[in-house]
Amino acid sequence: MKQGPGTVKVNGLDIWYRVQGQGPVCLVPSPGWGFSVDCYTRTLTALSDRLTLVFIDSRGCGRSQRPPATTDYRYTDIASDLEGIRRALGIDMVWVLGHSHAGVVAMRYALDYPTAVAGLLLIGTYAESDAAHDEEVARRKALRHKEPWFREVDWNSIASDQDLADGLMTALPLYFHDYAKLQVCLPDITASTYKVHPYHGWRDSEKFSVHMLDRLSAIKCPTLLIAGEDDFVCPPMDSRRIQEMVAGSELHLLPECGHFSWLEQPQGFFPLVREFLARHAD
Repeated sequence: MKQGPGTVKVNGLDIWYRVQGQGPVCLVPSPGWGFSVDCYTRTLTALSDRLTLVFIDSRGCGRSQRPPATTDYRYTDIASDLEGIRRALGIDMVWVLGHSHAGVVAMRYALDYPTAVAGLLLIGTYAESDAAHDEEVARRKALRHKEPWFREVDWNSIASDQDLADGLMTALPLYFHDYAKLQVCLPDITASTYKVHPYHGWRDSEKFSVHMLDRLSAIKCPTLLIAGEDDFVCPPMDSRRIQEMVAGSELHLLPECGHFSWLEQPQGFFPLVREFLARHAD
């Protein structure tokens, strides 16, 4: 595949992507709530000698065109974009690496297009925003209330791109086990841009929720789950529940690690992915 950036028309939208690496093709979409893919292009390149990484700005995010309405950001819409990219690039089957919200999209893609998926790499994600999930998130958040950096964010008041960026920067310490490591990783995270239209799209299309757990037994491809033991927003219980539903899937929990596991514990993260790919991607 031609290396570097490109744009493809998918579902009437211009979707931006960047190709880097060699080996089996792996789509890496940005989380569809407004975060561009730049953080991933800067920090997941260690896998480019093993995979042809296709980094994608999800619809409305980064350099990709936004859809007409904020009701056009359903998980099925974003999964359909991935399928359009796969077809446009002429690829028979793809791996999908999805972190957080993008992990939800990856699972949705595997459900909607099972013959197109060679395998899933699911990083700090979840499949059900039920009472058990919400209670665990609240419990873990409460444990950090006395930290000197802790600040509440009114996510319902987000009205602009800058509001979204400011809100994430305020909340970001919650997403790391080690505050000092966050400071080291901050330049990579802040390399991404933030768009409020897809954030409102997540609200208007999916009500900030996901209900997919009872369908996951239909996923039959090789699936690796990696989660941080100290992830508050996608707690380990979420990955355990996914593992229980996806036959043959593997779960690894990384100690002293929050939501950005490959940034906080790269020495644990990357060998796990490489070893899994060695068994399933050749």
